Amino acid sequence: MKRLGLVSALIVFGACARPTSRVLPRETALSLASALDPAYTYSPDGSRIAYWTRNTDSSSGFTLWAARADMTAPAKLLSSQGTYGQALWSPDGSQLATLSDRFGSADVVVVPATGGPPRRLTTTPGFAAPTAWYPDGDRLAYMATTAGGSASTFAVALKTGASTPLVPDERSPYLGVPSPDGSHIALNVFDDHGGSTIWVADSGGHNPRQLT
Repeated sequence: MKRLGLVSALIVFGACARPTSRVLPRETALSLASALDPAYTYSPDGSRIAYWTRNTDSSSGFTLWAARADMTAPAKLLSSQGTYGQALWSPDGSQLATLSDRFGSADVVVVPATGGPPRRLTTTPGFAAPTAWYPDGDRLAYMATTAGGSASTFAVALKTGASTPLVPDERSPYLGVPSPDGSHIALNVFDDHGGSTIWVADSGGHNPRQLT
């Protein structure tokens, strides 16, 4: 009875309370008819949004767009026939890295955020997808699968296109990402029995320390 009385009192109080003058912010629709959720990301400063759409015309495949945060002034950046992945903004917001088969196979592709020629960064027998930018924007971490299905993680230098293992001495399949400041690498190492453990290494991928 006490709980029921409290609920009733709250209802009465709400009905009698003075109307608020606070204006709620205007909502912006992010779910376009052809947009693919959750493949959208905001730029580091929050002023722009990148998203994929499924092509609705006679052509098949998908298109990557970048627009203002309110979804106005969209610019077409990249087309992909059958494979796409969430686009990752570079730290300065000038580039987007994504998974695409624009060049025939599923690889890491980088494209200017304002439009321009896309650049293929990987050529793998399986597929490769970006996982994180380094804070300096000069390198990009990505995971790649082999023909046998094993997975590993690498870092590619944008200037040279050269890839190196994120953790050079790790021989088991693993997925890793650099920390936001680039000082450490966190990795999930998989064993032959379907289990995994979490490790952390230094910025060069050395001196790994098991956490779990």
